[in-house]
Amino acid sequence: MITTTTAAPPAAPVPAKPVVHPIPPTRPQSLPWWLLTLLILNTLLALTAVALLALPLFKPKPQPNFDDTELGRRLARLTERIGDVQAFLSDKIQKRGDELHETIAKHVTREQLDAELQPVLAHVASLDHTIEEIATAPPTTSSSPVDPTAIEHQVLGECWKQFRDHKELSAAFDAALHDSSWDGLLTDLGKLVPDDLRPSFDNVVAPCREYRTLVRKVSLIPQIVSGELKRLGSDAEEVRRTREYASLLASMQSGDNGNRLNFRFKSWITDSFLPFADLYLQRYQQAQLESRHREMQRGVQLVRQLLHFAAVEPIEVTLGETAFDSALHIGRSTTNDPRFSDGVITGVVRNGFVEGGQQVIRHPEVIVNRMR
Repeated sequence: MITTTTAAPPAAPVPAKPVVHPIPPTRPQSLPWWLLTLLILNTLLALTAVALLALPLFKPKPQPNFDDTELGRRLARLTERIGDVQAFLSDKIQKRGDELHETIAKHVTREQLDAELQPVLAHVASLDHTIEEIATAPPTTSSSPVDPTAIEHQVLGECWKQFRDHKELSAAFDAALHDSSWDGLLTDLGKLVPDDLRPSFDNVVAPCREYRTLVRKVSLIPQIVSGELKRLGSDAEEVRRTREYASLLASMQSGDNGNRLNFRFKSWITDSFLPFADLYLQRYQQAQLESRHREMQRGVQLVRQLLHFAAVEPIEVTLGETAFDSALHIGRSTTNDPRFSDGVITGVVRNGFVEGGQQVIRHPEVIVNRMR
């Protein structure tokens, strides 16, 4: 028996599972890094401009006794600091811009670019804080009014210190302070000089007066510096006087002006005062002859005292009494006056003087009476 086997129908194909491919996460689209760089730089410039424009809005806290002088100093310091800030920011931005351009050319990553910009951002934040501190800072100086003469006195004090450090000038000044005994004698003699001799006397004593005025001025300087000497009526007058004395000290330390303190009174006696002493003695001798010499005795005494400083003495001549001595006197002319004896001196053309009690430095020139 033939058995017929019927083949089973083929099984229906099992549908295959779809293959799931993971979809990569989408990154948010970012701005190009070069564009970001330009935005950051623009932001920095904008922040700087805003900080500088907003600076006047920071008002300082009111301070007691805040005067215009202090305000001017603060504004000047603030303006100077603003200029420094502007220069600093411009320099930093320029340098960073150049560095960023080089970095861009090398295709740096965004992380590296951010790292480069961090120091700049930190500087901007620091400078912004500094600007605010400057605007709101209280005045650093005292609110009390500034003494306008204080600096002038300090300058004068420095000039005085330099003068004292100059050994020769300092020694000459000290010697001048201890050599003033003749000053009073000249002052007293000036009160007794006859009017017709006044021009000659003023001309002769002019160097002495200038010298004594100089010494008196210099002697006042330490009193001005220490505040011992009373100030003048106004600040302007005090400043003018202080500057005058500072200029005086400076001139004495430069060139030949320093010789003004090296006044030689003894040399002045023999070189300048001797001719005037001769005129005054002649006037006294003539007054003796006419018996009206009493009013001039004090003046003659002062003349002799001044001559004594140089160890100089006049050779005594009394008209109508002193006999002519050819070894001592020089006869210039003769006269015939029956009132006087023969050979006596009746007039003086020029008086003579002795130095050191012995040395004749000038012989008397006289008029001799001759009766024969």
